[in-house]
Amino acid sequence: MKNKKVLYNSISIIVFVIGVVLSSVISYNIGYNNASIKNNQNTIDTSSTQPVTEAIEEMVIDTPYCKLYYPKKWEDSLKVNKKTDEPYTVEFYATIEKSDFHLFDFIFNGTDGVLIGELTTDDGSAVKVNVNSYELEIDKLSEDEISNLYLMQEDINYILQKLIAEDNFQEVTN
Repeated sequence: MKNKKVLYNSISIIVFVIGVVLSSVISYNIGYNNASIKNNQNTIDTSSTQPVTEAIEEMVIDTPYCKLYYPKKWEDSLKVNKKTDEPYTVEFYATIEKSDFHLFDFIFNGTDGVLIGELTTDDGSAVKVNVNSYELEIDKLSEDEISNLYLMQEDINYILQKLIAEDNFQEVTN
């Protein structure tokens, strides 16, 4: 049974990473000059004649290695734990009805989860970045609560897109 959960978690993470890579490739092919980042907000111009702008307010999670950006709309429902012992881990939880639901982790210089890339620090050292996603226990939740949980978990893609866009991040390609 435990092997099935590990396999499910690994597959979930791989699907997230593939989604991020595909959206990056599609964005690049459409025209990488049409997207820009200003003041921690995404401004997307899909057409030179009729610009469409979508601003996403962000919250910033500081780590010793980088900043992780997450949509601010979840701020009241999000709990972030930082484990400072090695490996440095940032755990993301959704809080609903006084219960915490483990969404995903970012692990720096660890071996758990799926390797997504490597950061180069200011001193030139390489830091491996792994992610781990969790199966959500959704018993006794309303449809709206379940929907919000899954939306919060899917926003791992937002963090990944921002991380991949960093100059000091090298994505793992298989």
